[in-house]
Amino acid sequence: MLRAFELVITRSLAKVKLAEQRRRWQRLNLGAPLILLGLFGAVRAWRRKRRDAGFSL
Repeated sequence: MLRAFELVITRSLAKVKLAEQRRRWQRLNLGAPLILLGLFGAVRAWRRKRRDAGFSL
């Protein structure tokens, strides 16, 4: 009987661990592209500003 109880606890803990991992991967899959887009936009704006700073009409 004790073994069955241990199995139930182990499975319950596994479900909790899977839920935590799922949330972590969801945050990573949402956050990483946003961070990369932000960095790309910032570098592009900086390069444009630097390139156009010397040009005047």
